[in-house]
Amino acid sequence: LKPEKSQSVDAGLDQVFWEKKGKFSLTAFLTQIDKITLSKRLINDKWQRYNGGRRVTQGIEIYLGFKPIKDLEIKTSFTINHARDYPEKAPSPLIPRFKGAG
Repeated sequence: LKPEKSQSVDAGLDQVFWEKKGKFSLTAFLTQIDKITLSKRLINDKWQRYNGGRRVTQGIEIYLGFKPIKDLEIKTSFTINHARDYPEKAPSPLIPRFKGAG
């Protein structure tokens, strides 16, 4: 296998409010991975790793958190991904389009 090479950039905004008891974050990201390591299942049920082409992932992350009292913190986040494998421009397998936590 050849080593993966990646480049990424992100930019974001953090804002506190409600007398520093609340926080809002918005982050945009772009990642490009060349020679991405992929796996495929062989006929004998074994797995083989190989170098694929290029994967490009871009999206945004949104975070909202509150701490209304000292011992209680409420947090939630949401991510939107747009991931493609090249040269086919096919959607990347196993990478969800939407992801949330709370």
